[in-house]
Amino acid sequence: MKTPNLTRIVEIDIPVVSLRPDAYLAQLRTDVLPQIRELQSAGHIEWFSFLLHPAKHVAGRAPDDETLVFHLRLEPSSGLNVDELISLLPAHFRDPHPVSLAQISGLNDALLEGGDWAQAWRVVGESA
Repeated sequence: MKTPNLTRIVEIDIPVVSLRPDAYLAQLRTDVLPQIRELQSAGHIEWFSFLLHPAKHVAGRAPDDETLVFHLRLEPSSGLNVDELISLLPAHFRDPHPVSLAQISGLNDALLEGGDWAQAWRVVGESA
């Protein structure tokens, strides 16, 4: 996976229906992965990541919102601007908005070669 441009990111979330392993995986297979693969196949995104955590970690959510979400971040392809990518997203990709990524909470930048946070985000995307 390529190294993301941290200034061209769209952030969204999808509420998690259940943390039961079968339900979680089923939702991932129906509500997240097919849409990501479709955006990739159409050449609309160059990088993505997703994490599972409380909604309070998504920009604009209440600081006490413990609702579990799939937290997605997408970088539009070089020929597409952020607003164009947002217009292409499925309706269940909740509250898409542009963000700039910086540090990863809890990660010591001394561990990064040259303090390059884009490389750290690349690894997050590869783990997704």
